[in-house]
Amino acid sequence: MDADGQPQDVSYTLSNAPSDIAPTRLVAQACGRHFIERSFQDAKGQMGLADYQVRGWRGWHHHVALVMIAMLFNCKRMGNRIFRVTS
Repeated sequence: MDADGQPQDVSYTLSNAPSDIAPTRLVAQACGRHFIERSFQDAKGQMGLADYQVRGWRGWHHHVALVMIAMLFNCKRMGNRIFRVTS
């Protein structure tokens, strides 16, 4: 929001949810998508999620598991500073 209380960025999302669903739940679902996308971007950029060179399913699972453990460690180490919104 800007100084006048008007939204700066407006985004639209299509949904096939039932008409009786609460708008707050729709907003929570739409915002959750951005958190997940950001997490994958961070895992690819900082933890090497996209840097695997494996030939089999088992090796890929081991690589992804180690990346997710490293991501969890990094999030715990950084606390909530990673996802805190600054104004």
